[in-house]
Amino acid sequence: GSTEKVLSGIRERLQKDYPNIEVKTHSPSFSSRMSEKEASAIIAEIESFAPDALWIGLGAPKQEKWVYDNLAKLHTPRLVASIGGAFEFFAGTIKRAPQWAINMHAEWLFRFIKEPFRMWERNMVSTPKYLLYVRKHHDKMM
Repeated sequence: GSTEKVLSGIRERLQKDYPNIEVKTHSPSFSSRMSEKEASAIIAEIESFAPDALWIGLGAPKQEKWVYDNLAKLHTPRLVASIGGAFEFFAGTIKRAPQWAINMHAEWLFRFIKEPFRMWERNMVSTPKYLLYVRKHHDKMM
């Protein structure tokens, strides 16, 4: 998932950097929730291609919800991962944070300062909730 411009950039970079990798991309609708019909068509497309890895980039939390709803229907990929913004970084359509922020593990803070309205809920609400959940359930998960 992503725009065709981003997906084209990904295909071009993969072809250049990893010419032996076979790649297929798909740009889904940009509605807030994907229809069952569209999801089924995408699953059929994935299964016919039979990838080893499937990268999902629909934006949070849509991509995580899509994986949760459809993972059991996917039989061919060995790896399924929601990676969101990494598509745009890899394609070169959005620049990453400066190297100093990356080195300090503060890329999230740089993005938050750059886009506070877009990143507010993710960084100040969702992430703390998730970390509290992990802390509370840590013993059960191990």
